[in-house]
Amino acid sequence: MLLKQSTIDEIIILKEKWLAMLAGETDSVIRAEFIQLFNIIESNGCRDNINHCFNKPIYRCIVDGDGKEWGIVEIVLSENGSSIWVKMLDIHLSPEVELNDETEESTKNRLDVFRAALIGIFELTKEIENTTTVKVYGRTDALVSFLRGMHDAFSVFTTLGTIKGIKVSIEGRWLVFYTS
Repeated sequence: MLLKQSTIDEIIILKEKWLAMLAGETDSVIRAEFIQLFNIIESNGCRDNINHCFNKPIYRCIVDGDGKEWGIVEIVLSENGSSIWVKMLDIHLSPEVELNDETEESTKNRLDVFRAALIGIFELTKEIENTTTVKVYGRTDALVSFLRGMHDAFSVFTTLGTIKGIKVSIEGRWLVFYTS
């Protein structure tokens, strides 16, 4: 899986596909949330050169090798003095993943999507000048717990010297990576 920029036409097709998956869903809130998400992407999503997208929502799809969309990642770039912060604010899982019962396979799929999002964010920082900080927001308590576990693992790697030049911390609901 990888993080991919989608054209507006691809977003419109994805909207139709995901809303069709929700056609039989009795929970009208989840359908409304997806409609709202796609309306925001279509009207406000930044599709310029990534270095011109400060303080605007940036949306990237997580796709597999067959082109299947597993999620949409919401990203914001912000300036803090001369440094740039890349913030992953949310991951919107596809209805296929979102509506699955909790099983070992559905948990694996969610972890694969999150891993692809995180790797994609780090790849994205190569395109953005002066990036010094990557922040990942834990929107749910489950995600915060997961981020805390990741923090503990990354802290061990940095202490052992396996990962050089990166400091990892938890700041409230954020998992934060600083480069030095």
